[in-house]
Amino acid sequence: MLVLIIDDEDLLATTMRRALEREGFSIALAASGAQGLKQASELRPGAVIVDMRLPDIPGLDVCRQLRETSDSIIVAISAYAEAPLQDAGREQLVDLYLSKPVSPREFVSRIRALKRLRQPREPESTEYHDGFLYVDLLDRTVRKGCKRIYLSDKEFEVLTLLLRQRNRVVPREELFQRIWPEAPSNADKFLSQYVRRVRTKIEADPSAPKYIRTKRGVGYWFSSENGADPLAHSAADSAPSGSPAD
Repeated sequence: MLVLIIDDEDLLATTMRRALEREGFSIALAASGAQGLKQASELRPGAVIVDMRLPDIPGLDVCRQLRETSDSIIVAISAYAEAPLQDAGREQLVDLYLSKPVSPREFVSRIRALKRLRQPREPESTEYHDGFLYVDLLDRTVRKGCKRIYLSDKEFEVLTLLLRQRNRVVPREELFQRIWPEAPSNADKFLSQYVRRVRTKIEADPSAPKYIRTKRGVGYWFSSENGADPLAHSAADSAPSGSPAD
């Protein structure tokens, strides 16, 4: 992925370039808004980092022109909490805001997340069936073998959120905030309780869960049949088979 950095601060631009190149990105540099717009037109970068204070053209105007002429991910950076950032937000001119000094690690993780969101997705299946567990997300039907299983609304929400992102660890904070958005953060013990309830209902052996697995200190994941195990690289972090973690 090519990243264009439009910034007249040589030290920051050079530091970012070196850090991003170590992460496998290709880098192009521009020291002015005019030069940056010209390179963006010629190079078609996947992402453009724009300093809000450039020597010739306001960074906001650069973002505006980029949005009109390209589909690049646009990242605004600034050392100040200034009005142009608010204008950029209102006009939806940028995809990401970062404060100086920019953390290359944060930039890399955020850009990769934005890139994944932009990738076209296959139509999402509304059913899961592996010969033992059957879940229909549309009519909210759950069967274990031939037996119909009844889940409460919150239990079904927990199962749905994990099933839609199966074979990916979903952080506890994400699950809790999406299911109980109005609850205080210190009430996330509810999540552990509901996970136990769902396990009791859908697992053949809740003490050694096959479907809803735990990543200690992080969150939970739904393991589908033949799905890639996101914990395979750190098995020591997963719950012991005889005693599932909360």
